[in-house]
Amino acid sequence: MPEPPAARHGGWGAIQKRHSGAVFLVKTEMSVVNHKRPFMPPTDSQGSGSGFCVCARRGIVMTNSHVVS
Repeated sequence: MPEPPAARHGGWGAIQKRHSGAVFLVKTEMSVVNHKRPFMPPTDSQGSGSGFCVCARRGIVMTNSHVVS
């Protein structure tokens, strides 16, 4: 089994220290369709929070799950 990316870089603490200046505001928008009432318009939902850069090359940002769920 391959080593997790965080382990290769010294763990999440090391990643956070190295990228602590790269903090982002994360905004999400989502439209949810109620399949029990398909004739109703979708409900729009928004979220926001902060995150930090884990891998700039791959565009990976770490944030809390409540921001994106």
